[in-house]
Amino acid sequence: MASSITFKQKSMRRIYFQKRCFNNNMKKYLLITLLIVWTMCQTVIAQTAEFVPKSLSLITVDSFISSYKDFYADNSQRISALDMLRKRNNIDIDAVTGSISYEETRTRLHFQYGLFASINLGITVPYLSSRRNSNLSLNDPAEAAFVDSLGDAEASGLGDTEIWGLWRLFYTDQADFQLGLKLIDDNAPLNNDVAEKMPLGSGSKELSLFLRWYLFSIRSSLMTFLEIEHIFIEDAKIKSINGQEILKQQSNNFNMKFEVSAHSEQLGYGGGARMQSIGSQKLDGASQNDGYLSYGLSSFLSYGNRYLLEKNIINNPWETRIELEKVFVGSNVPEIQSLSLQFITYF
Repeated sequence: MASSITFKQKSMRRIYFQKRCFNNNMKKYLLITLLIVWTMCQTVIAQTAEFVPKSLSLITVDSFISSYKDFYADNSQRISALDMLRKRNNIDIDAVTGSISYEETRTRLHFQYGLFASINLGITVPYLSSRRNSNLSLNDPAEAAFVDSLGDAEASGLGDTEIWGLWRLFYTDQADFQLGLKLIDDNAPLNNDVAEKMPLGSGSKELSLFLRWYLFSIRSSLMTFLEIEHIFIEDAKIKSINGQEILKQQSNNFNMKFEVSAHSEQLGYGGGARMQSIGSQKLDGASQNDGYLSYGLSSFLSYGNRYLLEKNIINNPWETRIELEKVFVGSNVPEIQSLSLQFITYF
């Protein structure tokens, strides 16, 4: 009798999980459809999309400062980072107490070149500085390894280099569609085998396939931007904390970003939303329960003359932009808040 109840409970959990995955996917694709239908209703022109004419170049430099100390659990309830890590590792709540917080500064240099009229090539080189601040008290000696793996840590250096290409699928005065392919190397150290260092890379090679859609309305100076991205992650061998090689696997990731902005002379302003679905990692087949679904909101201000490309040919188009972004709801996700500064120029 007991075994049949257990089997029934497992079946109900499996059905609930399948329904939840189905509902999340339906919401995702419904939102994409609504955004596409809404943007098709505008009379638009698209000139300032970040696509470079043949034989010209575009330089973008951006810097992100982000931090978090709390997570959103499965029911979107906010819990501390320590509580989430204890939950993932089945650590008793009284065995380890204290607090953990994370900080990261990411500066990226993007170089983009117009190879042909409809094809751009680019490279992105990131520089990272990551830090974990830990104030933990060990109340159970059996969990010493857990505490040691979460002490104060930091690292800085080059991140994983990205090489990418853009293909302008369709371009008229009404819309600009771009298909992109990005190869992300694993040149930066994962530091999974060094407890006192934070990771600078993912430890895996990745392939990103993305679609961008820009629209601009001359009458209202309103620009809309939609990006859909799917990331395929290669299995990789990494070193564990004890120096042994283990197999790292991760499910594919999905990102979607939507922005609306407008210009008043040289000043631009706007906001947007971002959705990320990050797959859980497996180390030698054991799930780390670190996959998550997040929703974030952003607002930004920009200043420069790049908007004049909508009306005239100008010699030195440029733009700088400051943006605030915050994850406001999600499942198993860090409550990240970030500040970024970006500068764009053509030559």
